Amino acid sequence: EDDLLMGLIAAARQYAERRIDRHLIDTRLEMKLDQFPAEQEIRLPRPPFSPTAGRQTVELEWVDATLQPHVMLEAVPNLTPSGDRFLVDRKATPPIITPNIYGYWPVVGPIRSAVTIRWWAGYGDSPAAVPRGIRSAILMLVGHWYLNREAASPTTLSEPPMGVAEMLSMHRWGAYA
Repeated sequence: EDDLLMGLIAAARQYAERRIDRHLIDTRLEMKLDQFPAEQEIRLPRPPFSPTAGRQTVELEWVDATLQPHVMLEAVPNLTPSGDRFLVDRKATPPIITPNIYGYWPVVGPIRSAVTIRWWAGYGDSPAAVPRGIRSAILMLVGHWYLNREAASPTTLSEPPMGVAEMLSMHRWGAYA
């Protein structure tokens, strides 16, 4: 029943990620915007930022008013950012990026998806990097689904065991453990 168990593990991981609105294993994310926001901040969903070496830089790509593409990387910590860089608040949940030292985003062209932001989110590149409470909740859910395979009634399949929801709730945004 290896295939069944692998499928249940994948489904339970996806359930947990949706429930806590976080990525567990390192995943490359991409956000597209038609223009930069007027409020100057861009919140990046699905924390945390990956701690894995080589996966920590945020990349911002945009098309200017003349439809020429541009790419910039975040300002490197401990260095004075130049005017063509942006800053990332990694401690905020969700993380926030703000414009360069002059306080303005570049002007973008009049096309859809003129701005693209790329970053890595997740606790690491292996299941061992995922917090123990989340891993335990996933295992509990896999066990529940393994023992309750048939769709006997809508009530048995609508909610996971109470312990799963409680364990995962500790890892939602704004939760304090």
